[in-house]
Amino acid sequence: MMKICFFGPSGSGKSSATKFLKEDFERRGLTTEVLKLAEPLYKVQKLLYTESGITIKKYNQNQKLLEGIATSMRDINPRSIIDNFMLRLKKVNSDVVINDDLRDFEIDMPVLKQNGFILIRIWASGEVIQSRLSLRNDLYTKENSELDKVIERIEPDFVLKNDCQDMQVLKSKISKMVEEIFFTKGE
Repeated sequence: MMKICFFGPSGSGKSSATKFLKEDFERRGLTTEVLKLAEPLYKVQKLLYTESGITIKKYNQNQKLLEGIATSMRDINPRSIIDNFMLRLKKVNSDVVINDDLRDFEIDMPVLKQNGFILIRIWASGEVIQSRLSLRNDLYTKENSELDKVIERIEPDFVLKNDCQDMQVLKSKISKMVEEIFFTKGE
């Protein structure tokens, strides 16, 4: 099983890169699954909104709330998020697994590395990120998140520059990356 993890700050293009990577692998006949570290955070967020009388979609983001839930879960059990992820990973029967929400340097990142994940940093300039975030329909966007600073400490295996607003450019870069990284090894 190929294991890939995109990481970068909110607005860098991780979700778009994941979508294009999944499409590229599936076009090559490989089954692909996206597995989120933050899945339990989204479940708790949805429950809190539902209990507050507001309906939201599964992956809507209230960054302040999600970070608070993550902090609380880690206070209760520092390995709670990665342990939940690893249990779900054991059930995956796909050729490729993609994660696109790594935001922890201390616990989650080392476990992903130990389990064979290739870490790919998505890079975009601050002004491009701000432009993208202003166009998103997030429930709450937290500027200058401490987690974005933590991301800087993660050593990538590869860096993918995504400083263009044209999604076809990103799609082309993903296809080229797949060819170079995953299908030319040993040749």
